Amino acid sequence: MKNNFNLVTDKWIDTDKGIASLYDLFSDISCKRLTDNPPIKIGVFNLLLCIAQRAYTPVDDEEFKSCSLSEFQRKVTEYLLDHKDLFYLYGDKPFLQFPVLNQYNSTKKTSLGAFIPFVACGNTVCLTQYSVDKKLSDAQKAKVLVMVQALSLAGKRIDNSIVLTPGYKGKLSDKNKASSGCVSPFFGYFGAINSFFVGSCVGDSVMRNLLTLEDIKKNAILSFGLGKPCWELDITGEDCPDAEMMRYSYLGRLVPLVRFCYIDGDEITCTDGIKHLTEKDGVVPFSMTYMEDPKNGIKVKNADPQRKPWRDLTALLSYLDSTSNSEWRCKLLAYCFDRATFAKDTVGIWSGGLKVKTNSGEQKVSGSDDFVESYTEFNVSILRGNSFYKDLVLVLNVLEKKEFYLRRSIVAFYSNRGSKDDSKSKLLPEKNVPQVKAAKEDYWRQCDLLSEQCIKAMESGLESEEMKQFLLKINQIALKVYDTYCHASSSADFINWVKNRPHFKSEIK
Repeated sequence: MKNNFNLVTDKWIDTDKGIASLYDLFSDISCKRLTDNPPIKIGVFNLLLCIAQRAYTPVDDEEFKSCSLSEFQRKVTEYLLDHKDLFYLYGDKPFLQFPVLNQYNSTKKTSLGAFIPFVACGNTVCLTQYSVDKKLSDAQKAKVLVMVQALSLAGKRIDNSIVLTPGYKGKLSDKNKASSGCVSPFFGYFGAINSFFVGSCVGDSVMRNLLTLEDIKKNAILSFGLGKPCWELDITGEDCPDAEMMRYSYLGRLVPLVRFCYIDGDEITCTDGIKHLTEKDGVVPFSMTYMEDPKNGIKVKNADPQRKPWRDLTALLSYLDSTSNSEWRCKLLAYCFDRATFAKDTVGIWSGGLKVKTNSGEQKVSGSDDFVESYTEFNVSILRGNSFYKDLVLVLNVLEKKEFYLRRSIVAFYSNRGSKDDSKSKLLPEKNVPQVKAAKEDYWRQCDLLSEQCIKAMESGLESEEMKQFLLKINQIALKVYDTYCHASSSADFINWVKNRPHFKSEIK
């Protein structure tokens, strides 16, 4: 097949400036942000990071701080142009693909839509126009391919009867039959949150998340060190020598080749590729937030559509306070903090993921499962301050407490409804008051809209007028939610409504 559609020079990545190529992202500072859904953002950003680390990995902080953004961009764009032939979507050696799969005539060859969350394929019910399985452009195929390699859902869509390494047993179930597809290390079992620093443009964002050789040496799992990206290696199977390098090197884990794929027209053949260690093995990607549980091993922060990631900033930034009781940590943010904030006025943190359900090895998006993401920008001088983290803990705890008192007030309202003596009535179990769940979701949905104001108010000081105005708005939200879900339909109800209506302060104590 003729070489066609090159990811270096052809436009395929969605940005705030329109569709861009890999070269554009590292040469044009007007490309500020990636604008696709969270799984594609994570897949594309890891690809960008892998390319950048291959082009330039500083030895230590000192070397990093001596490299300007323009010099970094030059190094990466030179690498891309020198290796342009390795980035064709089609041809004799298509990017991230294995043409040999076409020889197996897989019975599980399927539409590319089967690997896109929320797209209905086969006999799946199609609820909206968004869910229709459409014919994809080359640009869309490239995005799906990158996402599949990093964040593919596990399950029966994978044809594990195909084995490229002779004698390899890693695709067999306990009953000696072809197993379901394995989980992606970046996705986990229920859809893990991944987090990255964000700069002034896409190229700057990538640079702020670079690891040094010193960082890599700190991690025993990376016994091959930096390694090489998969497109420079000769991967012939699931357990070949180069696959071993992929498992235990940093670049090999950034674009992990979890799936061996081949796109043929509008269809794709897919089988398990290189099996990487996951959270169940005690290993997580640097961009995941996790904690080590002595009894249950590694626990990761998973996506939750009812809880925007900005509410977990205390977990993401726990490294800022050595006295913090938080057991959560994100290695990428901790390793890169000094470099990401060096000689900068502001820095952002993006977090995102996709919640899924897992059943018998099958990962599915259903019910309330959805994408989740948040972006928070900080003033660097304040972020580096001694009191920032403690203040952040206090403010987020205040929001949580207001939610608690709101829930308690609603439970009390419905527990005392119709009672002549509310002093003797017992509170109902919260699960027996359906209004509580809806009220909680409503409260946080409105608070999420004020996340930026929350950080700005905190940067102004806990006793500032900005903080008082912010807390006043939160109080108004909580009271409005109470009024919405606690209706007074009689005079007795009105008395009950007044007695149980919460009272909030507009300052932090």
